[in-house]
Amino acid sequence: MSDENGQKSNAIYVVGIMSAITVMNYYDRNLTSILVNDIKSDLDLSDGQIGALIGMSFALVYALASVPIARIADGGRRVNVLALSVGFWSIMTGISGAASNFWHMLLARFGVGIGEAGGSPTTHAIIAETVRTDWRGRAFGIIGISAAVGHISALAVGGYIGEHYGWRAAYYAAAAPGLLLAAVLFLTVPEPPRAGRAEAGSVRFTQAFRVLLRRRAFLWSCLAVSIGLIGAFGTNAFVPAYLMRQFQLTSSSVGTTYAAVVGPATMAGIFSGGLLADWLFRRDNKAPFIMIGLTFILACPLSLSYLAANDYRTALALVAPATFVSCLHTSAMYALIQSLCGPHLRATGAAIYLLFLNLIAQGLGPLAVGSLSDLFASRYGPLGLRYALMAGALTFLPGAICMFIAARTACDDIRTAETSGSQPPGPL
Repeated sequence: MSDENGQKSNAIYVVGIMSAITVMNYYDRNLTSILVNDIKSDLDLSDGQIGALIGMSFALVYALASVPIARIADGGRRVNVLALSVGFWSIMTGISGAASNFWHMLLARFGVGIGEAGGSPTTHAIIAETVRTDWRGRAFGIIGISAAVGHISALAVGGYIGEHYGWRAAYYAAAAPGLLLAAVLFLTVPEPPRAGRAEAGSVRFTQAFRVLLRRRAFLWSCLAVSIGLIGAFGTNAFVPAYLMRQFQLTSSSVGTTYAAVVGPATMAGIFSGGLLADWLFRRDNKAPFIMIGLTFILACPLSLSYLAANDYRTALALVAPATFVSCLHTSAMYALIQSLCGPHLRATGAAIYLLFLNLIAQGLGPLAVGSLSDLFASRYGPLGLRYALMAGALTFLPGAICMFIAARTACDDIRTAETSGSQPPGPL
């Protein structure tokens, strides 16, 4: 009993540290969105360039670096990899505040992307090895909530600092907590025991990639979320700026009120999705996949409704249900991806999933919405950004179709992952 209590206490502590790291992960990556108008004015940038800074500059290096870092983590000490990653991205976030032009900011965002590439995949792997399987959805729900806290804190705190002390100060202030967390992680979190560390390191990436993509549910799930969330990532990048422009509001005002509505809705959606996925998974392994597809279908009209609102209060009232529904997939997908990976490829599988998500959704979403905004502005003026965001919301629909395809082979692929581990398949 004492051993069981000790394991439970250790799991709670590890999830707590991982949650704090996740808060800073999403704080640092989302800080730019509330500072868009100030950075655009100070550095004389277009919406397309802003979209490149928020999206592709971060996502490209994140995606390219995440897999090799995850392979190192799967073959070695995941805690050390994560501590180094947290420290590096925090330093690069601080350097972002010193940028004097587009190219300086681009390079700084590259650095943030490289550091954060070792964040989520390694975090997910550590949690999967620390927390019991039947509690995994809840644990990832907590991580998802932490991501939401980081996002809304970036809007509220970053917006306040940006308005009162300047956008550069907002970046400087974001760097310190991450450096402290990196030290706490390195000094206090033990490496979770797991079987097959040597086997994981000995499997070449091409073999691991082939193992995972042969599982059709894994491949189609990656495509579903990465395509379906193109518009959602564009929304995350530009909705604060849209609300400021559309309703003539300050960054502090939007950061506070928008975060107050979106924050609870995001956290409720993420945690509810984890609980629902756990409940459905015990009854039918493919049921959570179908659930995610249905939420994508519903998220499309809900997103269009708040973007069509002509006053701020109505927009805020409508954004809550849209946010809740669009976040139901988050922790459910984290848990499902781990179930589809097997015990030896957890960080690698999470990294491949995030590679799809970041290259397609994170990379293209803000860039596409920003570019469409510049294009539509020549014809529709201030409404150009609204129509660009509406166009992005339509991507939920093809994402839902891909998720339904993933559900067809989910049961067999999960069974294969549990029984075959990381053994490579035969020739394709």
